[in-house]
Amino acid sequence: MPTMIMPTMIMPTMIMTTMTVTYMIMAAMFVAIMTVPTVMVATVIMPRTFLLRVAVGLTVLVLVSVIMMVFVRVLMTLVLLMIVLMRIMMVMAVTMMVFVFMVFVLLRMIMMLVFVLMVPVLAMIVPMVMLGGRLPCLPGDQVHATLGATTRLVLDNFRVHGADILYPGVQNRGVEILGGV
Repeated sequence: MPTMIMPTMIMPTMIMTTMTVTYMIMAAMFVAIMTVPTVMVATVIMPRTFLLRVAVGLTVLVLVSVIMMVFVRVLMTLVLLMIVLMRIMMVMAVTMMVFVFMVFVLLRMIMMLVFVLMVPVLAMIVPMVMLGGRLPCLPGDQVHATLGATTRLVLDNFRVHGADILYPGVQNRGVEILGGV
């Protein structure tokens, strides 16, 4: 009898440990992949006085990414724990367990797709917002102008004004979206 109980108790722990390590590695890869190009582009295109704003934007990006990964991780753990417990108690039939597990896998894929799409969008939008709505693009680019104006209106509270105070003449570089600050 102990030989049958032992694998039942060890398997959930092994699965959860493997999932935890996998998702930590994936989160680190996503953050690194999106942070490095953003910093490189910011260093080349933007004046050095704006690097404070870019640093704040990247910090927000990393925090949102970590929160998203923690949310996915907790959701996966709860669903997997529910499946394992119901299977151990023999409450759920095998077909029902397979169905719930497939729903869980589908939900996990949707969450990961949202995360994969969210990180590049944030990597593009957050530094723009930190620039105060001014984008390093051509004056006639309406798509970029609309995107900059929208993100500035939505996330106006996250802006950093230190660079404007220290270097008031630098704020006119790039394309002005919503007027002066």
